[in-house]
Amino acid sequence: MKKFIAFFLIMFLCLLNGCDKKEEENATNSAINVNMQITADYSKELVVPDPESSEEEVSVVMRYIPDFEKYEAYEDMDKCYKSCEVDLSYLGFDNKMTILAFQIGAVTSHTSKYIHIAYDIPNGYLYDEELPVLINRDVYANCLVLVVKDSLKEDEDNYIIVLDYDKKKSYVIKTSIWNPMDEHMPSLQLFDFTGDGLQDIVISNSLNECYVNMQIFTFSENKFRNIYSNLGGEEKTGDKISGQLTDNYKIVFEYKPIGLKKEKSLLKLGYSKKQLRYSYNKEGKVKKGRDIQIDLAQDMKICDQNEYDHVIRYSHSVTLGKYNHICEIYVYLKYNTKEDRMDIYKIDMKWDK
Repeated sequence: MKKFIAFFLIMFLCLLNGCDKKEEENATNSAINVNMQITADYSKELVVPDPESSEEEVSVVMRYIPDFEKYEAYEDMDKCYKSCEVDLSYLGFDNKMTILAFQIGAVTSHTSKYIHIAYDIPNGYLYDEELPVLINRDVYANCLVLVVKDSLKEDEDNYIIVLDYDKKKSYVIKTSIWNPMDEHMPSLQLFDFTGDGLQDIVISNSLNECYVNMQIFTFSENKFRNIYSNLGGEEKTGDKISGQLTDNYKIVFEYKPIGLKKEKSLLKLGYSKKQLRYSYNKEGKVKKGRDIQIDLAQDMKICDQNEYDHVIRYSHSVTLGKYNHICEIYVYLKYNTKEDRMDIYKIDMKWDK
């Protein structure tokens, strides 16, 4: 009887193991292969298939979009973006959508596949500064990420589209990062800020030579969350950095969440009492209505602490009166797990004198 039971268990385990192997084989065989062609030919129609109805072989055609602003080629830029219209009606859009930027990456899953990229760039292409590094290659990715706007409506609504061809799912994130009156086009980048191994979506737009709007979205629990936004010039990371003039010719900066408080003597920085007479009286008291000016965040950049640790850095210019630039405040943000957002964790100051 015992031998029979042992034999039965062995057969059962073999059968179970065979089923597992069969499931793995099926999963492997059903994996979708994504091939992407990136072309500079404006006459070639873009193709962005619906993930939900995709077969085993998916062919995507995207437009090569060089940095036209660097070349000041605004006429060609208009032609290029007019050729970037694509049908995304399967996502509920009535009109064709214009693709403003795109990236591929491992955004929604750790079980990402490789996407094969092939470039179709003619010899003698005018905007060729980046061409030496553009080679056909396989990229570890499972998602195509787009920034799009309605091709017929001139409104402020634009969208981040995430197409997961591995899991056959689509995600739509509404944003207003790009304004139709703005001549600068949005930038789309993928970095892992949260440390979960998935790439977070970073969309930014230069409003002028220095100031940058930025939003960051991360994926978890089958949805995207906004973990950073400075739209409109307001940092959504708690209290702002405060600064003020104080008596005896001093300047004080404070940021309470991290316990920062720095005090400097303007006299020791090299300013004379004569230079400060518009802000202080003869007794060294601050005159009513006189204070420093802390400008909006500018020169926003993504910095690498190491290969797996990315932070945001931006700066504030601090001036006294119209022309006296006192210092530059450098602010660093990284992901705060407890608060589930990008938070200030370090502040440096570079004094002019």
